[in-house]
Amino acid sequence: GNSRLPKLFIPSAGFAPAETRHGRTLVTRLSIVIPCLGPCEQFEETLASVLQHRPDRSEIIVAHRQPYSDPYQLRDEVTFSHVAANSLVDLVNDAVQDARGDVVHLLAAGTEVQEGWTHFALRHFADPRIAAVAPLVLKLASPGRIETMGVSYRRGGQRVSVGHDLPIPDHHALQDEVLGPSLLAGFFSRDAILALGGFCREVGDELADIDFALALRDLGCRFVLEPKSQVSCVPQGKSRSLMGAVSRGWSAETLFWRHWVQEGRAASLLAHPLTTLVDAAQHEGMIAGGLKLFGRTLGLSSIRAQQGYEQQLTAAAELLGDLETRSDSLALPTIRDERIQPAASRSARQRAA
Repeated sequence: GNSRLPKLFIPSAGFAPAETRHGRTLVTRLSIVIPCLGPCEQFEETLASVLQHRPDRSEIIVAHRQPYSDPYQLRDEVTFSHVAANSLVDLVNDAVQDARGDVVHLLAAGTEVQEGWTHFALRHFADPRIAAVAPLVLKLASPGRIETMGVSYRRGGQRVSVGHDLPIPDHHALQDEVLGPSLLAGFFSRDAILALGGFCREVGDELADIDFALALRDLGCRFVLEPKSQVSCVPQGKSRSLMGAVSRGWSAETLFWRHWVQEGRAASLLAHPLTTLVDAAQHEGMIAGGLKLFGRTLGLSSIRAQQGYEQQLTAAAELLGDLETRSDSLALPTIRDERIQPAASRSARQRAA
């Protein structure tokens, strides 16, 4: 087919030895995770790009729902994780459980990278207070324009993609608005992801990034936008079924009730009705908008979601506090059993040698 994998694939010499931290040898500094819900052809361009520009001391994990035959025999270079999952969040959380890096770099299918794209982003993690770094995600089809700088949040419960369609030089004016990376591309502290129990399934794939950004902020963790780290993107077409609108409404309402207290009770409640109507009108058709509003009505059952969110923050703060005291990292087996809910089942999993 049109795959670029054969001509771009460059075998690496394997993982370089990492430094020893607190008596523990780090196998890899960076885990690059490429999740893909759709056909496997969707991730091949991204994987080819990553393999061509692969940084030292990194591993690559492709988490995919569809079967993949590995026609280019990349198993020695890439971990292919075949997961029976219905959501992107499940694929990401599953891959994070198996990641060996201190930093997890999420790259959506359809993104492409360039030489040295991780360098400036990874430097920020020398500060232990930094839990996430957002690269500039650029439009591959419109050179010089931004797809997203990251995500922001409005008190009525709306996720905002900051900087969408702006010229690159204009990013300076909006950089203070960004709360965290989008799921198109972002760098995250693995310990922070594990402490929070992974990305939240209840808010759905489209809102999981802003939910996580708010959680990091409420934990007191720091976030950085790094414009020198750049990723190009051709957004994958999203399937928006009518019945899916009900689920999207429920997820959006869950997001609001998880965060309304931290955002200010009165201001949140006042802004919520208008935000709800605007969201339904702008992002859905007439029928789907009505179904989304119906979903939001059903989502009122999440009105106590803030209590669970507070418990999540408390547990995460205790875990991260213990780490700081011990100067260590989370023990993956403990966390994966107790915090992250894995996808329903894992079928064939192909491991990197």
